[in-house]
Amino acid sequence: MKSRIITQRELRNQSAAVLREVEAGRTIVVTRNGTPV
Repeated sequence: MKSRIITQRELRNQSAAVLREVEAGRTIVVTRNGTPV
């Protein structure tokens, strides 16, 4: 499965949906000011 890059704001606003994707096996990279954290 392909990884996805999201912003810190997107994680905050859509945390339930993001966690469902992670549970399904997707890799998600969270960025803050364009830098992966």
